[in-house]
Amino acid sequence: MLVDDFLNGAAARLPDKIALVCAGRELSYRTLAEEASRVAAVLRECGVRRGDRVLISTENSVEAVVAIFATLRCGAVFVVINDVFVRVYEEPALEERFGEPYREYCRKVPSWLPR
Repeated sequence: MLVDDFLNGAAARLPDKIALVCAGRELSYRTLAEEASRVAAVLRECGVRRGDRVLISTENSVEAVVAIFATLRCGAVFVVINDVFVRVYEEPALEERFGEPYREYCRKVPSWLPR
């Protein structure tokens, strides 16, 4: 059984049962499956295909779980990193290595994580 099959089965058998609770937000199995399908459609529109790798960089959240299931629905492989890694390790390492050109880049290019 694939993980996505589990979600589909749970959504069919227990559509209104709470599947996920995070930071006061609750999602039923039905809603989780619907959201995963919606996000999977967007990923496919962006070119994600079976076997692709999708990086999910976020805090632990409902959105992270939806993104994981959406990636699986595309047949892709997900890699999750917590955004704290990017802020605490990756960005300082890039700044140390590249100095002013990296700082200039950061000023000109919107961050995919709020700074």
